[in-house]
Amino acid sequence: MTQNTVADVYPLSPTQQGILFHTMESPGVYLNQMCVALAGVDPTLLRRAWRDVIGRHAALRTSVHVRKQSGEPLQVVESDVDLPWEEHDWRQTSEP
Repeated sequence: MTQNTVADVYPLSPTQQGILFHTMESPGVYLNQMCVALAGVDPTLLRRAWRDVIGRHAALRTSVHVRKQSGEPLQVVESDVDLPWEEHDWRQTSEP
């Protein structure tokens, strides 16, 4: 993150502060990941659609950072982010 990519900075709401507290106490408590196998979907179009959604919704470009001087947690909204993307073609792989 560079200063040129920061679009906005906000304090955390009380609820967000609570979530941060519980996350720091028990890492992974609010973590939810999933993996989906898709058939018949153009991966280039899907990736472009996700980029568009991220571009339209600031919440998806927001992360929490702690101010060094005060220790205050802040929401930092990036003007642009790279979408982490992994694509695997398992069509030639046999069923387990």
